[in-house]
Amino acid sequence: MKIILLFVGKTKEKFILNGIDYYLGKLKYYVKTETRIIKPEPIKESSNSALIISQESEKIFKTVKNDGPLILLDREGKQFSSEEFSKLVHKYQKEGNRNIFFAIGGPLGVSEQLKKQAHLVISLSRLTFTHEMARLILLEQLYRAFTILRGEKYHK
Repeated sequence: MKIILLFVGKTKEKFILNGIDYYLGKLKYYVKTETRIIKPEPIKESSNSALIISQESEKIFKTVKNDGPLILLDREGKQFSSEEFSKLVHKYQKEGNRNIFFAIGGPLGVSEQLKKQAHLVISLSRLTFTHEMARLILLEQLYRAFTILRGEKYHK
């Protein structure tokens, strides 16, 4: 199984990039991972936000195709404890999925259409995070999920 991370736009904050690299390094002992950057639409003052959201969401959907389940991160998604999230990851693993896609949209979010097309829409918290910070938190939670599944001491 491979976890494919779909991020709209490059991560710009150095401290977040360092954290992402840190957790990608830790995850490689548990699962194959791949990060794909979706080219963002330019946001200007005169931009049509709905059009940008639609275009970026379509790019995410086209990247996934039917190559595996899409788990979309959105502030309105279902919340899980770390233990529940680890069970979710295990469920997708047991189903024999070759790929599992986790997608985080850009700063404007994702379309309602993409939310309907996703296998599952999850939220990291009731708090609001930048889309870049959400990337780091997702990776930490994926690492935590695998340590829980293996009974390792990271999760207390």
